Order: sequence, then structure tokens, then C-alpha cells
Amino acid sequence: MTDVTKISPSLIVLSGLPGSGKSVLAENLSRALAIPIFSIDPIEAAMWRAGFDKSETGVAAYEVAQALADEHLRLRLSAVVDAVNPVEAPRAVWRKMAAKHRVGLKIIECVCSDETMLKQRIEGRVRSIAGTHELTWARFLQRRAEYEA
Repeated sequence: MTDVTKISPSLIVLSGLPGSGKSVLAENLSRALAIPIFSIDPIEAAMWRAGFDKSETGVAAYEVAQALADEHLRLRLSAVVDAVNPVEAPRAVWRKMAAKHRVGLKIIECVCSDETMLKQRIEGRVRSIAGTHELTWARFLQRRAEYEA
């Protein structure tokens, strides 16, 4: 087993469209490396439960995840981030944050190349995060068209 006290702090960012497997991979990395995970979905769900309008929480959830990751890196602790990161702006934030704290950065873009499996994942998705809404296949296709690879 690896002695995590000897590993330099790192920022590990899992990116990709919904259904690509990033949350499962992020959870497994978090467990295996014993470092916290900051995931956009539960942050956003907490905001909804607190009464925030769903149209207002997307960017705010990223801001919360960024603040939490930034604080951990400031303390010389590693962090895993689970976020779609659909465009360049949030991706640039993670790069700047890693440079600011002089920590290693690993960006892992998750892709499900099997269209049939992906559609099954999206349409059959039931998560345990209270307050989250599931994505329709039609909305997924819209998000995919907007995603910057």
C-alpha cells in the first residue's frame, strides 16, 4: 500500500459528458488515494434543497467546488474534482489553480464510445443524490452538441 504522506499534492479533475463514467472513476480514485472528492452534482443538489432556483446553480456549484479544491490545495492536500467541464473556461480554472499552488494536475476526460450503452446509461440513470433530476436523451444530445472536446 502506498504511503500517502509521501505523495506530493495533486489536483485530479475528471471531465466528460454525463454517463461517461467520470463519477464512478472519481469515487474509486477518492477511495483508493484517500483524498476528498468535490462533485458538482451533490453540490448543486444541496443548493436546490436550500431553495435556490435550478437555473441559478450551475455556475455556482462550480464556484463551490473550486473554492473547496483551492482550500485543500492551499493546505497542501490533494483533491479529486468530478465535473462535466463542458467548455474551456472551467478547464482553465483548474489549470490555473494547480499552477498557483504548484501541485501536479491530472485531467482525465471520460468518454463512453458505445452509443447504445451510453443511451442506456442516460435513460436508465437513477442516482441517490436527493434533489437531482435525471437527464433525458434529448437533453443529453443538446449538451453533447455544446461540449467542447
